[in-house]
Amino acid sequence: MKRYYVESSALKTLGYDEKRKILEVEFREEGAVWQYLNVSKADYKRLLQAESKGNYFVTRIKGKHAEQRIG
Repeated sequence: MKRYYVESSALKTLGYDEKRKILEVEFREEGAVWQYLNVSKADYKRLLQAESKGNYFVTRIKGKHAEQRIG
């Protein structure tokens, strides 16, 4: 999945597979890559537009979607 760099102190890159509804996140601090399942396109767009992407991620995605570490 292609990921894109974002302006965030917590998140380094984000990618989204619209067909499978998978959000892929690379974290700045540890460099780990995680996938979050069944994330809507609307949530992905709101994450990209959020003033604080880290805050949006923590309050709206993490813990609310199944997740798996892939890297």
